[in-house]
Amino acid sequence: MNILYFDLPRGISGDMALGAMAGLGADTDLLIKALETLGLSDKYTIAFRRKNSYGMDCCDADIRAAHEHAHRTFADIKAIIEGSGLSEKAKEMSLGIFYRLAVAEGKVHGKAPEEVHFHEVGAIDSIIDICGFAVCADLLEVGEIRFGALPAFSGTIECAHGTIPLPAPAVCELTVGLRYEGEPQNTELITPTGAAILAMGVQKPVSGARLMGAGCGSGKRDTGKPNYLRALLYKTDETGPEDRVLEIEFETDDMNPELYPALSEALYGAGALEVFAQSVFMKKGRPGLLVTVLCHLSEKDRVAEAIFANSTTIGLRYSEKDRITLDREQASLSSPWGPVKAKKTLYKGKTVNVKPEAEDCLRIARENSVPLKEVYEGIKKG
Repeated sequence: MNILYFDLPRGISGDMALGAMAGLGADTDLLIKALETLGLSDKYTIAFRRKNSYGMDCCDADIRAAHEHAHRTFADIKAIIEGSGLSEKAKEMSLGIFYRLAVAEGKVHGKAPEEVHFHEVGAIDSIIDICGFAVCADLLEVGEIRFGALPAFSGTIECAHGTIPLPAPAVCELTVGLRYEGEPQNTELITPTGAAILAMGVQKPVSGARLMGAGCGSGKRDTGKPNYLRALLYKTDETGPEDRVLEIEFETDDMNPELYPALSEALYGAGALEVFAQSVFMKKGRPGLLVTVLCHLSEKDRVAEAIFANSTTIGLRYSEKDRITLDREQASLSSPWGPVKAKKTLYKGKTVNVKPEAEDCLRIARENSVPLKEVYEGIKKG
């Protein structure tokens, strides 16, 4: 499994994270092609350049977009991402980052996540930063994100809401429980976008892993000090995340069935790894559903909040569980209609299974007007 680790002496922003991923070796040509499927290409330009920051060779993700007056909601951004040609993994991570931002902004402004109007974060450059980071994480096959101590900082900054204190309120919400270190610096070191990316991971060191590469992403501000984010890519021999997971359970017998898809979506957006339900009989013989959610321990509060906000349950149970998951790699299979994307699973370095991606098979079936079953049979024959 690949672990992405962020070293944060000078903080993190969306463009610094994207530059660091390119510096790690993510294929920028594939990245740019993936971003084109968002349907926003006429609104921005993107280029990756080498930049020296006080002796450190960095990659600068230079995104230039015209100023917009429109303020997008989470629903607007979700529609853009879901309608794109990004991989399912990249879509999931992008939506996860934006959902965390929506929850944080909602708490700050007293609104539900769906009602939040993004200002700076909903701008084109921020969308490209976040989706670009997610695409790079997929290209580098990142299985887990970790990071070190956050740098302390203070002061004020101007934004769409006027003058606000630092760390920005949304950053405070996104970093509750995390460790800050060092003498506070009078400048913005962690942006809401950067904090939301960190919220996809856990503050934890890496040990017992092989270092596969390092890359630095440069910041845009000249503060008179080094301004870059360093990303390290490690590989472990583990078959999945080495930390334990949390299993959360709750039952409902009075909930409108039409609400369950929205509940599942909210849970995945809050960081759930798996969500599934089973039919059960409850008190007074009423039929109900037992819902089980798996998540990392660090996501307990976010997942619990999503459960209470989107279901009718009045309580839940949770316990820690050990799990083993197989490593996954991207692969390709041949078919009479050309190559098909596939997922290869491995256990201790040995291939266990190679399975064609269902969505790619469905695409081939539609493009060639053949039954989906025939596509699978064609793949079997090679």
